[in-house]
Amino acid sequence: FFSEKIMKYASEYIVPSNIVEQIWTIINDKTNITDLPILEIQTLQEKFREYLSCIDAQEKLETTDGMICFKFNPAADISLEGQIILSAAMFHLVNSCLYTPAPEPKNRLPYTTFKSSAKTPEKLMAAGVKFYTPDEKLSYHNDVFYQDGRYFIPKYVSLINLFIGYDAPGNFYYINQRMWHDFEKFFSKGVGQKFKYRPTPIVYESHIEQENAKSPMDNWVDVPVFWKDPSGMKVVFSNGELRDNESTTVISELKKSLLENDEKLAIPQKTNQIMIFRNDIGFHSRDIFKEQKVFEGTTRLFLRAVSEESITVPA
Repeated sequence: FFSEKIMKYASEYIVPSNIVEQIWTIINDKTNITDLPILEIQTLQEKFREYLSCIDAQEKLETTDGMICFKFNPAADISLEGQIILSAAMFHLVNSCLYTPAPEPKNRLPYTTFKSSAKTPEKLMAAGVKFYTPDEKLSYHNDVFYQDGRYFIPKYVSLINLFIGYDAPGNFYYINQRMWHDFEKFFSKGVGQKFKYRPTPIVYESHIEQENAKSPMDNWVDVPVFWKDPSGMKVVFSNGELRDNESTTVISELKKSLLENDEKLAIPQKTNQIMIFRNDIGFHSRDIFKEQKVFEGTTRLFLRAVSEESITVPA
C-alpha cells in the first residue's frame, strides 16, 4: 500500500561507540529491564548532550520533520538478553536528554514495556486490544494517556523494539501537520464539535491471561477532536475508536485522508534503534508484521516512553 516513491526516510544518527560501551559497563550485571540503575545511567547525559550539540537531530525533531532515529551497535559478544538490557538503558539515556519521561504508573519506570506473545492473540482481541498485535494494521493516530479523569496528548513519544520475531516487520510511518495536505480543511470542518471516543486499553499480559478478560474501558465519551491550545497551536486528537456524529463524516474522511496522504516519513522497524517523534503535531502508523519466525513465547517486545510535557484534551 505504501510506495517508496512518495515517502522519505527519517534522519538517522549513530550513537558514538564510546557512549554505548560506557552504558554497557554500568549495566552489564543486570538481568532485568525493570532493575536498571536509572540515576547512574543519567550520569552520561552530559556526554550525550555534547554529541547532540554536534548534530542537527533536535532541529529535525522540533522544526523540520518531527521524527528522528538514533541507532547504536552493541558489541558482537553481548548475548541477546544483554542486548535487551543495553537497549533499555540506551533508550532511557537518549530520551532523558531530549525530554522528561513521564513515570509509568505501575512501576514508576521512565518507560512502559509491551509484549506480544504467540499464545495470547485471541485473549488480546477479547480484551479489546484491536490495534496492538503485530499482525494488526494500525490506522494513523497520536498517543494519549489517561490520568485523574482526563486525557492528555504527550508532546514526545519514543519507541524501541527489543525483540522482533518476524523476518519482514516493514516500516514505521509518521505524518506531521505540515505534511498532511488536508490538515487545514479538516481543522476548519471539525473545530468546535465533539465526537464519540473510546480508548484502546493498555492491557498487561498478566491481566489477559486471566479468564474472562475484557476491556476495562467500554464506555464511550464525548471529546473534541480539533481545537487550539492556549498558545494558539492547532491540535488534532486521533486515538482509539472515534465515531462521526449523525450529521457529519469528518472522522471517516480524516482517517481516509491520512492513509492516502502522499507525503510521509518512514523508519524501518528494527532492533537497536530508538524512534522519537513529536506526538502533539503528528500521527503515526506502521506496517503489518509479516513472515513470523517465532511461534512460541514472545513474538515482539518493545518499550514506549512519553513526555511529562503534554496537552490536555478539553472536557
